[in-house]
Amino acid sequence: MNQQRYRLIFNAHRGATMAVAENVSSHAGGSGISAIRAGTRPDSSTPAAASGSAPLRLARLGVMIAFLCGSVISGMSAVQAQIVADPNAAGAQRPVIDNTANGLPLVQIAAPNASGLSHNQ
Repeated sequence: MNQQRYRLIFNAHRGATMAVAENVSSHAGGSGISAIRAGTRPDSSTPAAASGSAPLRLARLGVMIAFLCGSVISGMSAVQAQIVADPNAAGAQRPVIDNTANGLPLVQIAAPNASGLSHNQ
């Protein structure tokens, strides 16, 4: 009967209210706020809902993740390897490395032999 109900208990470590099982009590022994999981929301008189701390924390986390992803991606361009053909390979086995009109590398592989093998070094 009460499977879809939960209580909001203030978590001092996180500084916000958390949804917990209905039979859990807070540290102070208070009753907490009961609500239906997919139904009602707690009213805006609760400290966490009034201060907006949870959305602010999520926004900060999103900004930090975006910054880290951007810095990792921008640092990748300096680390990318260059394509180099083996200078010691025979002329028939050495691929030709060119650039396209927009600056991308183009590797023209060696022509295949009679058995269909294109051995590139």
